[in-house]
Amino acid sequence: MIEFDQAIEIIKSNSLTPTTEIISLKDANNRVLAQNIYADRDMPPFDKSAVDGYACKKEDITLDLKKVEIIAAGQKPKYEIVHRTCSQIMTGAMVPQGANCVVMIEDTVYNDGVITIQDRGKDRIKSNICSKGEDIKKGELVLNKGEIITSSKIGSMSNFGYSQVEVYKRPSIGIISTGDEIVPNDSSNIQEFQIRDINGPMLESLASELSDNSQFIGIVTDNKEKLKDTLIKSTTKFQITIISGGVSEGEYDYVPQILKEIGFTILFNRVAIQPGKPATFAIKKDNKNKIDRVVFALPGNPVSSLIQFHLMIKPLIFECMGHNLSTKKISLKIDQYYKRKNIDRTSLIPGKIDNNYVSPILYNGSAHILSLFKSDGVIIIPKGVKSVEKGDYVQMIPLNL
Repeated sequence: MIEFDQAIEIIKSNSLTPTTEIISLKDANNRVLAQNIYADRDMPPFDKSAVDGYACKKEDITLDLKKVEIIAAGQKPKYEIVHRTCSQIMTGAMVPQGANCVVMIEDTVYNDGVITIQDRGKDRIKSNICSKGEDIKKGELVLNKGEIITSSKIGSMSNFGYSQVEVYKRPSIGIISTGDEIVPNDSSNIQEFQIRDINGPMLESLASELSDNSQFIGIVTDNKEKLKDTLIKSTTKFQITIISGGVSEGEYDYVPQILKEIGFTILFNRVAIQPGKPATFAIKKDNKNKIDRVVFALPGNPVSSLIQFHLMIKPLIFECMGHNLSTKKISLKIDQYYKRKNIDRTSLIPGKIDNNYVSPILYNGSAHILSLFKSDGVIIIPKGVKSVEKGDYVQMIPLNL
């Protein structure tokens, strides 16, 4: 059994080799950049007005000024500002040559082509000019290769003339549920000893957010040959296979044995974490000795599968896309005394945040999926810690559970 941090290091060190593709910028949200982005022009590209007002010389603000033109956004000024002249200017418009400030229109009085700046305006004159290149200079780096693309970054790339962008390809993912007791989630004539499939739809939903080619292959009974055939089918078609159930030490837990039989190397199959101890990670290399197939075998209990997807599988998927996804942790005070019996593993307890405190949520074990509805993430109770006092600081991993 290995520590959780060790498991993450093993996962990140054994990802698929990233490959790239060029896509439309409109489709790039949440993808990972495979190129650096550079500014093709200064930004702002010219000195522009930050307010509606009058562009003039600061040294002339005590004088009456003659208005020579109106400058709208998107219009090039016709006249240079000289002594005792000004131009009416709109927000975002190019500041004319000779002007070194823009007086806000509410601080002025207009009378028959002459502009007078009121006393209150004279006392609070600012330049109100956004200088050319003050945000970024032409040729400077805007975004780094390996960054996750967001809507604001799409806006930035649009600003610098990008309509397409090179990104890392998303891996293909197959999902399998196992267990004689598992039946399809739309089953209506369900027996008392059966359970509707939770993991299949749940993991398929999570995978579809991170893959352009993900598929729920189906439910497989605890039959070794059927399970082997399904694993061969999935690992042939998909780069990453996620299977839930059949990884513990029970009589019908065939997955580790099958993985070895079909050419996979198991890098770990026990993690000192609760829930999720039987989590298994296996790789297969191609004829060039490069990893081209990965299998995650997760415990069948839904809470275990959901949490381990977020904490182990998601980082691997992003690693395959050229991004090192780090687990975010926050420190909060716990709002009640918490005690546990088993201290030989790190525990991950669903928790709810309220006014900078975190509350453990009633949790009846790793099959208790209902406990996650109101969770904001999981509280970390470190290995060896038996209890936490009310008001103590604890680490929490925010998760969208």
